Amino acid sequence: MALSRQDLWSLEQYAEKRAEFRSKVLEHKKNRYVNLTPNARLIFEDELTLRYQIQEMLRIEKVFEADGIQDELDAYNPLIPDGDNWKCTFMLEFDDVPERRVKLAGLIGVERQVWMQVEGHDKVFAIADEDLERENDEKTSSVHFMRFQLTPNMIIDAVGGAKIIAGCDHENMHINGLELTENVRNALVNDLEKPTINQAYVMTSKVALLGIGSDHHSSFLKGAAQAPALIRESMFCPSSNSASETAVDVLSADLLTDMGDMVFSEHEQPIAQIEHEITKLAKSGSIPLALGGDHAITYPIIKALSGQFSSLTILHFDAHPDLYDEFEGDRYSHACPFARIMELGCVNRLLQFGIRTANAHQKAQIAKFGVESHDMMFLQEHEINLNIRGPVYISIDMDCLDPAYAPGVSHREPGGMSVREVLSVIQQLRHQECQIIGADVVEYNPSRDIDNMTSVVAAKFVKELLGLIAITNEKR
Repeated sequence: MALSRQDLWSLEQYAEKRAEFRSKVLEHKKNRYVNLTPNARLIFEDELTLRYQIQEMLRIEKVFEADGIQDELDAYNPLIPDGDNWKCTFMLEFDDVPERRVKLAGLIGVERQVWMQVEGHDKVFAIADEDLERENDEKTSSVHFMRFQLTPNMIIDAVGGAKIIAGCDHENMHINGLELTENVRNALVNDLEKPTINQAYVMTSKVALLGIGSDHHSSFLKGAAQAPALIRESMFCPSSNSASETAVDVLSADLLTDMGDMVFSEHEQPIAQIEHEITKLAKSGSIPLALGGDHAITYPIIKALSGQFSSLTILHFDAHPDLYDEFEGDRYSHACPFARIMELGCVNRLLQFGIRTANAHQKAQIAKFGVESHDMMFLQEHEINLNIRGPVYISIDMDCLDPAYAPGVSHREPGGMSVREVLSVIQQLRHQECQIIGADVVEYNPSRDIDNMTSVVAAKFVKELLGLIAITNEKR
């Protein structure tokens, strides 16, 4: 719960109560420290620790006006855990200044390699520094703010007594796993709100089919904004039935809710509107399946889902890596979404299939972000065997296919995948310990299509994704 001005003492009141309050907070914090190494520790925050920090800041800066108090509240409130996560300050402490400089230079990226784990579940890597970037090309910062986002099943097991483990996978700070003491474990469990059974990640939630007809950030050709209606028409066409290859009735009302198409306001950027809409769906327990639209829509979708899921794996099918830092002056171009996504810090693995246009800049980006790229040039030489655990998001750009299968795209790139090759990859998820938490089918451009060929293929992908969502989440 966020703190308000009513929760704080005036400067005069705090002066009277400070000694007693400070003693209470310091005793409370003893059970909220996790020392990873002699120089690295996690300090888990809660309402009490942050109330103390706010009162101290107001005291030191002698702030008593309403606007100044509100500024401090706005700065600290985001650090209070929300009931489905842990939030902490990560401190790297070296007393010797020259040593500190050397150590911090060797720990670039460490804040994204720290993890927490509930026994029996995957590691949850930190979502770090959401307020601002705290590292540069030369060194990382000595202070980072972290969020560890837990799934409902993790919370249920933690509350039920499962061990909680902390660790770090950075090459210069490798900690295999440190089991929390009982006192610290209990303190962190008290930060959690146990979900109801319906909130646990089982297939009680419906898939929300949402049309996101935005091509605001397209280059070369517009037209993808018109795709959702035509994909739906092919999905519900009586020329085929509603069964997926996995024998799921994918158009059943028990599985699918059609949310219609987003209507975009002229007064707000599509990116912000999409993030807002997906956040609402995710909080309702629905699994979003988006009909694009161009590929720029994937970034706000993942950003919204990162509030509930960390350590994501993304399967990305495309002719292009879409990893440009910026394209034609637009950092949110449909050529850039996966650069923005990887910067979020919530993706553990990005696997790309169908790539056949990677230039030098994008190859450098692939190396920078540790992308697992399965280029078309080598697709026939190497069998693809997925090994995936945990939450998975699937993004299918229709130009991953050879234009013979999908002529209705803005950027036709010969030498692409077949429909069966795409399906053979995603259908491996039936046998993986994973759950699909969202998907999109994007970059269908009806103005380039021939006799609705591409809309039929897009509808096929949607139906198979629905079948896989039902199967993989039912296993959980």
